[in-house]
Amino acid sequence: VREAIENDIVTGVLAPGAPLDEEAIAQRFSVSRTPVHEAMLQLIESGLVQKSPRQAAVVAPLDVGRLVQSFEVMSELEALCARLAARRITQAEVDELEAIQQASEDAVARPAPRPVVARSVVGVADFKVATGPDHQIVTFALGSCIGVTVWDSQAKVGGLLHFMLPTSKTNPEKAAGSPAMFADTGMPLLFRSAYELGAAKARLVVTAAGGAEILGGSDHFRIGHRNRTVLRKMFFQAGVLLKAEDCGGTDSRTMTLDLRDGTVTVKSRGTETTLWAA
Repeated sequence: VREAIENDIVTGVLAPGAPLDEEAIAQRFSVSRTPVHEAMLQLIESGLVQKSPRQAAVVAPLDVGRLVQSFEVMSELEALCARLAARRITQAEVDELEAIQQASEDAVARPAPRPVVARSVVGVADFKVATGPDHQIVTFALGSCIGVTVWDSQAKVGGLLHFMLPTSKTNPEKAAGSPAMFADTGMPLLFRSAYELGAAKARLVVTAAGGAEILGGSDHFRIGHRNRTVLRKMFFQAGVLLKAEDCGGTDSRTMTLDLRDGTVTVKSRGTETTLWAA
């Protein structure tokens, strides 16, 4: 939750001074108020969010004076660090720096990789299917929710689903208007949409991530566990094999599908790892 809110602030989705309603945020990420409150405290400590007594938290306003002061302090500290590092550097560290420099020069000499020209963000209870090699699909805040990716290397078709709950039987009316919210209605929709763009079931690479117990297993409803159970049951019944998964635990995740080569990455606690690669 903290990472997703921080990303919205840094990228300008949440403007300076915008109010941050904890209840609305909890509903957005399908979590209780506890992790949202903890995220707010961390963001307040970092200076990205401000909160006055008996008032709602807001995105911290831009202060030119404070920004100038920060750059002044940074410039002095960086100069001091560089001076001390130059005095204390060892020969082994010099050799390591020279190796890094050489690797950088070699990288510059190599042809640049083809850039991603399109990037789609999948929200909670949503999905996206796309075609074409220069495309990425990403979803944030996979807490108890689960992200499912499909990719066909021949058709260059890929898709990503972010579902919240295991079964639509609990709310058929909601499922009719938002089928991606539930596993049993969202996953068939994801696969059908991929087939319509030319994907074939036999060629699909399928991965999954999420399904965490954000409250460390103390959640009475255990939505993450239920989502994982339904996911595996549906894939077993449909004869679909998961090529890779990163499910469970207690941490929120960000999941990205790169249609250039089908690579799926998962980011959690600031560390990004490759879930699947050709």
